[in-house]
Amino acid sequence: MLGIGLLLIAAGACARPTSFGSSNDVGMGADAVSRPEGMDCGSNGDYAASPPALTTLPAEAVLVAATRCLFGPKVVPGDGEWLMRIDQRADHGLEALAAALRLPSQTGQPGQACAAIGYMPIIITVTDATGRQLHPRLPIEACGAPLRAAVDAIDALPWRTTATSKVRQTRSQLEVTSGCPGGYKPVVALTGAEPPPASPYGFAVERMSPPLRVCVYRPNSTDPIASGALTFHIGRLVAASTLVGATARSLLATVAGAPSSTATCTTEAPFAEITSPNGDITVELGGCYRALIGNTLRQLNADTVNAWHLL
Repeated sequence: MLGIGLLLIAAGACARPTSFGSSNDVGMGADAVSRPEGMDCGSNGDYAASPPALTTLPAEAVLVAATRCLFGPKVVPGDGEWLMRIDQRADHGLEALAAALRLPSQTGQPGQACAAIGYMPIIITVTDATGRQLHPRLPIEACGAPLRAAVDAIDALPWRTTATSKVRQTRSQLEVTSGCPGGYKPVVALTGAEPPPASPYGFAVERMSPPLRVCVYRPNSTDPIASGALTFHIGRLVAASTLVGATARSLLATVAGAPSSTATCTTEAPFAEITSPNGDITVELGGCYRALIGNTLRQLNADTVNAWHLL
């Protein structure tokens, strides 16, 4: 696969994602994600960071080393998932790289159509025999993609990892073990703050079947979300569990039989996103004690919800 960093900038444009790194093992295994063959080491894996100045490789430069940084997620046992920085170096096979970097860029033909794709710059650092360090600009194809020969030459280098470091945590251990998203919109509160839907829809809750994955969220005071004149807060994952058997079936039957909720209520409260292989519902665990099915609200009560011990 051609390992080019791609940035899709127009809906409908198609591009194949790339693998993290190259054929050389960088220790990411199944956690690998799409990344270009090198990113700015000072970017902390942020594609929005301004890249360093790229220059054409001078004709007289004799390369003696190349270095690069790769960024990708990795699950750290007991500590969630982290964005990792992988520092790599190559000291051999640089003649082929230099030759590929000096290839001419291709020129588009008049009227040639190109897909609306922006290509993230591939950042590597090369050192020549005089000690000069450069960030070489790769030659490009007619539509702006890095020339495949240059990308292949980078992939072919005998990269060896010199350092591995954590950049930032991307998922908590609870997210990893539960499969729950770390944050969730307060969909019950947001639905209740709006006028009743003109076209209400729901589904037969009875069609949901155990096991039920329960992801519990508390409003995060630092993450507001507006709904008209009201402000609510994104929920932060605080607990997770799995319901099976009679407990799961009782919860589903109770929600299915609950009456419509008509009272105006804007109280924020913890809530649970309850998911089965064939459906999902959201239940408030305090405040107004409502359940959201599709885009309709059902009214529960405190005693019933608290008896489920979801929080």
